Amino acid sequence: MNGRITGPYYFWYLNTKMDPAVLKAQLREMRKQNVTHVCPHPWPPEFRPEKMPSDMEPEYLSDAYFERFKIIFDECRKLGIVCCLYDEGGWPSGGAGGRVRASDPERFAPRYMTPEGERTDPQRPNWRAPLPNLLVPGVAEKFLELTHERYFKFFPKLFGSMLPFTFMDEPRLPGCYRDQQIAWAPDLGEVFGKRKGYSLEKWIPDLIRETAPPQVAVDYFDLLSLLFAERFLLPVRSWCRRHGILAGGHFGGEDEPHLSSQHGHGHIMRSLRCMDLPGVDAIWRQIFPGKKNPAFPHLASSVARQAGRRYAMAELFAVYGNGLTPEQRCFIADYMQVRGVNLLVFSKYALTCKKHFIFGCRPHLGPVDPLWKYSAVFHDYCGRISDTMTRGKPVVDTAVYFDQRSLWAGEPYRSRASERREDAAARLQEKQCDFDYVDDDALARAKIENGKLIVGKMAYASLIVPTSDFMPPAALETVKKFRSRPPVPLLKCRPEAPQLRVSCRRWGKKTVWLCVNEGTLPLDVNLTLDQAPVLFRDPWGSGDYALEGASFDWHFEPCGSAIFISGQKGKKKMPVFRWEEPAELAWRLQVLRRHFVGESDIEVKSRREDPMPAELGPWEKFLTSGFSGDACYITTFETCERSLWLDLGQVRYCASVTLNGRELGYRFRSPFYFNLGPALKRGRNRLKITVSNTLANALSAPGVEERVSRCFPPRSPYEDSQRSYEQDSLSGGLFGPVRFGKKANGRSLE
Repeated sequence: MNGRITGPYYFWYLNTKMDPAVLKAQLREMRKQNVTHVCPHPWPPEFRPEKMPSDMEPEYLSDAYFERFKIIFDECRKLGIVCCLYDEGGWPSGGAGGRVRASDPERFAPRYMTPEGERTDPQRPNWRAPLPNLLVPGVAEKFLELTHERYFKFFPKLFGSMLPFTFMDEPRLPGCYRDQQIAWAPDLGEVFGKRKGYSLEKWIPDLIRETAPPQVAVDYFDLLSLLFAERFLLPVRSWCRRHGILAGGHFGGEDEPHLSSQHGHGHIMRSLRCMDLPGVDAIWRQIFPGKKNPAFPHLASSVARQAGRRYAMAELFAVYGNGLTPEQRCFIADYMQVRGVNLLVFSKYALTCKKHFIFGCRPHLGPVDPLWKYSAVFHDYCGRISDTMTRGKPVVDTAVYFDQRSLWAGEPYRSRASERREDAAARLQEKQCDFDYVDDDALARAKIENGKLIVGKMAYASLIVPTSDFMPPAALETVKKFRSRPPVPLLKCRPEAPQLRVSCRRWGKKTVWLCVNEGTLPLDVNLTLDQAPVLFRDPWGSGDYALEGASFDWHFEPCGSAIFISGQKGKKKMPVFRWEEPAELAWRLQVLRRHFVGESDIEVKSRREDPMPAELGPWEKFLTSGFSGDACYITTFETCERSLWLDLGQVRYCASVTLNGRELGYRFRSPFYFNLGPALKRGRNRLKITVSNTLANALSAPGVEERVSRCFPPRSPYEDSQRSYEQDSLSGGLFGPVRFGKKANGRSLE
């Protein structure tokens, strides 16, 4: 595969009749907002008929279905959109919408050991897409035959070009639950005896109760993980490589590796190594501003870096709710990028939001979202950072031991290993030290050369190993031989800023730095990089600016980011703005567009209502609490200036500006600066500021939940969480202060 695939991508839920005209129109709408990468996501009726019904047609994997995909791919080619191949009719991957298990119901059925003995997972009468057992030989081959082979039959020339990678979504082993069951396969006992050298039979009751000796538990889960890799993950990757396409995806529960036996991802780093494009997901508030966030994105980026891969991926949003604000979206995306996860897949844009999908997975991204019209700015922002941070080579000198075996051993080892790992990660990040994880498998194969620990393509000077009781001899031997040095921060920061995160890459003689303020308050620091000159590259696209020397002062917005390049000159000087609040302005507020929940869908009505006198602040006092949409603040001002800038202050949540009838651009988040010069007149000027809030208000309007739940039962399993999240952002309006200012050449932003 050649070329760059930085994205971001969009999950495109195909959840209703795949009408060719609608398919083309939605692709054109996405392209209008600078969506250049998309992942068509089949949602066939058999996937979740009880909780999240769909009337997708044609039938999943039928010839007619592939004819619709031909229409999709032809239109993508015209629009310059790259696709990835979602490999399942829903998730978890591996069942081909129930067809794998249906092909051999007894042999491919999930099996468990329970207190009553071995049992086969019964096929649920209302679940028409039952899962197979990924521990059984032959499942991977049947899955590939039914899915990948069919796509390749219809579109062989697109593999590796328009279709650069597959997206495998949460493949999993049968879950193990205390006092209930452990995963099993017909030959598991025999294989265990051969590989581990003792019989598993007498330990089965203790494994179910989680009272088995720790080493027995470690050996059992180690074998499950090895069989998962050998019998399913590696055959899929091998097929992809033979057909010129990358094998990508993620597993469930990467943020909770201590629950690996329940989530069924086996040994998470071992499983991720079976992918060419390893990934993680953050689809609810695993990651969120203002909370203690786990370091799990490093699992995917570490595997990618050690394999010499440019990309690691993340699936984002999905069930964060429709109150997801621009600042929160940026925080989540930046959280991934500064940890080396640089290919982002946003969820979701749906073919329809009708009926159950009003209260299905959300946020609903697309024209039903009042913030959609601003999303091109966000897409360009994410793509610009991703493109910058996938060039050159990563600068990571520190490795942290990921103790998977202690997670398998049970308590107290599991909790202790998790706490020590997260504590080590937090202390490094707070000192602006980037790091990779290394596990037993990696340490067993590692070499020591010139004082560095060589793990694949990476070389580490520091190795942090929290105490472990179950490290295998080969890994332990490597640790004993290696003389670790103390971790060194990537840059100097004064005063100390525990909320500042830094990632670094080397471009020949230049170094690029991504710095992110993960705090919810502004941050003012002095930064010192490795060499002068230093260039600031605005991730929002305003340009490249020269900084004076390798040491400089910098102001970060809350949850704000910056890109610096040392060893490269900039031609423009950083601007300085001198702001003044004008004499009190008289404001009028005019509703332009309303987004609301109709009888069966989210509806959008454009109607310019009569302007009303208003003031800055929350617009709930002028509009209903259930208002979602666009409203315009209108005022006039007089000036003698030829050049003037506008600062809107605080906005909830996005804004665009028109001056004297001329549009001056869109801003996705703070700072809300606009250059008025191109439309400014001496004398009287007419200013319009259009503000948009989120869709959460419309979904939370009185009576909506009750009406839709009554008309379209049952509720989505995600509904309660999403509705709770949405209560945090039920606001909107222009808060200000609105200021005018002049721009002059200077040293830094105020």
